[in-house]
Amino acid sequence: MVLYFFSGLGADKRVFKKLRLPEHIEIRHVEWIPPEPDEPLENYVRRLAALINTDKPFCLIGLSFGGIIAAEISKFLSPAKTILISSVSTKRELPFYFTFLKYMKLHLLLSEERLNKKNKLFYWMMGASSLREKALLNQIVKATDITFFKWAINRILNWEQKHPLKNTFQIHGTKDFIFPARNIKQAHKITHGGHLMVYKQADEVSALLIELLAQ
Repeated sequence: MVLYFFSGLGADKRVFKKLRLPEHIEIRHVEWIPPEPDEPLENYVRRLAALINTDKPFCLIGLSFGGIIAAEISKFLSPAKTILISSVSTKRELPFYFTFLKYMKLHLLLSEERLNKKNKLFYWMMGASSLREKALLNQIVKATDITFFKWAINRILNWEQKHPLKNTFQIHGTKDFIFPARNIKQAHKITHGGHLMVYKQADEVSALLIELLAQ
């Protein structure tokens, strides 16, 4: 079995480094490719899916925005399973204030300088409390491409998926402040897990991944 991991928006494969999975499982991290100007999500995921080898049994695992990408790819590649971590399976699971962001288009005003300006609210929303967790976030955000960031935010705000897809499972933290757990009904919940729980509570996430993959 090959697991293809998709990182979150403003994140990369470093957030997965503390996961512990069986040695017989092959892990591949899918790197983001630059989107075309105003490229529809459907076009983008088809180009990204070209990086996946479908000759072997495979699963898709997506974190946050990567979960949306994994869900979209699962529509036409038919993985054995799709697992969403700290993510959403339908637009109904997005918090209400995303609608406000969509129509006010505030994300389009975001600059690279503002993106790199961290504060207590940013760390709180991401669930980062230790110096190591904050340092990791700082490194990842610093490497984030602002053009990709704005494009991806726009794709999230305009995502139209209405119903959960088959063979899709969710792992979600009860203290996730990006995608509040109260909106996520069918997930395997991790108590006190925040948006960064894949790193901060990697042992619990690893155990749930192993359990879901074995089903």
